[in-house]
Amino acid sequence: MEHIIRNQGGNQFISDSESESCRAIWAGFAPVLSEPVFFAAINADRFLASSAAGRVIVSKEPSWRTEETIAREAALLHELSGTERLPYHLPLLLACKDHAEIPYLKNGGRLWTARKFIAGKSFDWRRTTWEETHCRAAAAALAQLHRLSSDEDRRATALNQGGKAVDYEKACLLDLEGRLKEFQAQVGARQGRSPERGAETARRCLEKIRQALPFTDEVEGAVWIHGDFHPGNVIFTSANAAVGVIDWDFARRGDRLFDFMYSRLMFAGSFREEACQELFKPELDRAFTSAYLNLIDFPCQEQALAQRATLALSLILCFELTTFLPSSSQGTSIRTLIEQIGRLQPAQVKLPA
Repeated sequence: MEHIIRNQGGNQFISDSESESCRAIWAGFAPVLSEPVFFAAINADRFLASSAAGRVIVSKEPSWRTEETIAREAALLHELSGTERLPYHLPLLLACKDHAEIPYLKNGGRLWTARKFIAGKSFDWRRTTWEETHCRAAAAALAQLHRLSSDEDRRATALNQGGKAVDYEKACLLDLEGRLKEFQAQVGARQGRSPERGAETARRCLEKIRQALPFTDEVEGAVWIHGDFHPGNVIFTSANAAVGVIDWDFARRGDRLFDFMYSRLMFAGSFREEACQELFKPELDRAFTSAYLNLIDFPCQEQALAQRATLALSLILCFELTTFLPSSSQGTSIRTLIEQIGRLQPAQVKLPA
């Protein structure tokens, strides 16, 4: 009978055979933890290595991640960690045991990485369970990143090589029309309704997205942006302070306004609620926006904010449609996103007083 290890932090049990597989992968990275090292499964592609010296998360990278993109992320995080203007932890990548300059390991035809574990709490971004204090802390953390580009990151310009600007036309519209039709058909079948019932709402949504394009974040005065700054990627202390920011896969030089609007919607947006007329939850929006503007002030027209909001909502909609399961509660947010995009007006994205 296999011995079962009780994992820390609410993670899953793993067997002796699984532990040996973890140990074989772990052995390829620089030995930063003292023995004995114990392993805990986080999910199918990630495990936690723990010892008295600390904890490290080891991950099987998704297939779209390449050696180049991982190396670039490692260099960027190393550079950002060297500045005193980011007062929170970053998930620095460990080097391979035999190649100090390589931050990944090849095993079983896939790339693996090991990152320093950041203790704290994050949230499921699909459920608004955070508070105003979390919004203020997160917004300040985002502003601190954006401020880096004002003067001191000239030495880091080369790190942006390989950090391609997002093709929003491709990201927002590729297969979106087909996915919307498929969603309407699935929901209609479950509820005994014709898929044509939501066709007009979907049409308005797509037209609004087309009006917001073309758009590129290769703008004059580009700053370092995170690219996916949401409640699941900010680590908070028990006192609701932002102690770390994770998942820097999409970090690059880009449009600060888009990064701000995407994050504002993720922290304060009302798209998770059924048929919500307002774009934001007022209390959360005031908390997030005021904290950001306390550190960064920028002249901004409502039309520009509305364009970024349309594209940000579209990216969230694309992700929800891609991962949609008819048995899940995602249908609520998808319907609300479609409606909000279709009727979005510049006045709705005005910065709160």
